[in-house]
Amino acid sequence: MVTVPRPDKRTGPEVTTPQARRNADTSTSPPNVQRDPVPLADAIAELIELSDERDLWIRWLLDAQRQAYAAGHADGFTEGWQECEWDRQLAWHELASEVARGGEVEHKRWGPGGRARFGEPRPGDYGGSAA
Repeated sequence: MVTVPRPDKRTGPEVTTPQARRNADTSTSPPNVQRDPVPLADAIAELIELSDERDLWIRWLLDAQRQAYAAGHADGFTEGWQECEWDRQLAWHELASEVARGGEVEHKRWGPGGRARFGEPRPGDYGGSAA
């Protein structure tokens, strides 16, 4: 029996493995940008400013997510009730149309003569004892 090796899904041309990243040719990558030395206080102030900006951005995103979730939940709730109402109306229409088509429901419920003749004897009923 010959076993054909299955291709490893992790080694395709579009997938970069950690080994390939280590061995990658870095000559085409842009050179590192060197900045002039900055006083520590200025660097810390810049980091705090960026941190505050990112905190505001995260708060804004979380607030937008909460609003979107609430709106989606409300829409889904409303659509669910509308669908329930449509299903109820469809079921009622099916029942009412069956009654309107000639009283099939009434016929099944009361028999061949309808409600007015429900108590009268029918063919095949027990006629009582002849004695």
